[in-house]
Amino acid sequence: MDLQKIKAHYEEEEQFQKRIDLATKGFTGKLITHNFKKIVKLLGPYRRQEKVVDIGCGFGYLIHFLPSYIEVYGVDLSPLALDLARKFRYDFLGVQTDAHNLPFRDKSFDKLFSINLTPHLLDLEKFLKECFRIIRWNGLAVINFLNKYGLINIHYTVFNIRWGLYFRSNVQAPSPQNNFRYSEMRRLVEEAGFKTLGIYGWGITFPYFLGEKIPKVAYKLTDYMIQNEDSSPIKFLSNAIIFKLKKERV
Repeated sequence: MDLQKIKAHYEEEEQFQKRIDLATKGFTGKLITHNFKKIVKLLGPYRRQEKVVDIGCGFGYLIHFLPSYIEVYGVDLSPLALDLARKFRYDFLGVQTDAHNLPFRDKSFDKLFSINLTPHLLDLEKFLKECFRIIRWNGLAVINFLNKYGLINIHYTVFNIRWGLYFRSNVQAPSPQNNFRYSEMRRLVEEAGFKTLGIYGWGITFPYFLGEKIPKVAYKLTDYMIQNEDSSPIKFLSNAIIFKLKKERV
């Protein structure tokens, strides 16, 4: 992947509108909205004046669900993303930068989120070490990874068949080397220094092209995913695996 191509891609307003629609409307929006609310709760409760950062915040949908009384930073490569994020939360502090070299001092934040960013990174190990560096001792993080054996990912991650929403809608496709088995995900975060506190599934997204044709079925299956999200089959066949992490003082 070329960093400049990724940056240029996410400076296209049309691409962001597609992403906003997917996250906020229809059966995909129902699952994504549920997941973002769940992810925010994973790092609760929140104290006043806590400093929280969302790395790869995109258009700021997750930031929208954070409490109003904490100090929130959003990091993204795209200036357009940060402008759009202000529509979801006007008072957040937007920082345009490459996620591999975060412009923050050591131990700057109490809590950190990074959702759906890891599939697009050029140097995942360096990114995870940066996340570890900027969190305070006993600070918490939520980071997710694309699941190599996720039911809806297998055609691409295992067989390299370029089919589906990523390619049909021209959204920047994830790097094939950044798709992992669960054991590989856990090794990556623990080698960066984190302690794993819990793992959670993202759910199995109903194929978008089918969902448009049979929305009733798509909604019913999405509801089923949400109701049974903690079951082992859904967790380990999910599109992504969510890690709740801690920076423990050793």
